[in-house]
Amino acid sequence: MAGVDVLLKIREAEQASERRIGEARAEAANIVGEAKKQAKKIVDEAVAAATREGKELIKKAEEEAVLAAEQAKTEREKAIGRITEAAKANMEKAVALIAERIVR
Repeated sequence: MAGVDVLLKIREAEQASERRIGEARAEAANIVGEAKKQAKKIVDEAVAAATREGKELIKKAEEEAVLAAEQAKTEREKAIGRITEAAKANMEKAVALIAERIVR
């Protein structure tokens, strides 16, 4: 009988070992699944943050472009004003010169 007892004990040990291996595999699968979920969450958060940052950068660039355009417009308007004033002065001189030549 001792041989049968030994065989039963070996069989029980093998079954316990197989059960532990199955439990370990299930736990490993759960750990991998959780790791994948966390990795996806991290990636999704990074994508969302990058999208927000990109939108903020675009908005800032647009605001800077509008400001630069307004400044350029102001400078053009000033230049047009100076040119117009110079043209008026030259026009008055030209009219006076023509009038003087006509009168002579």
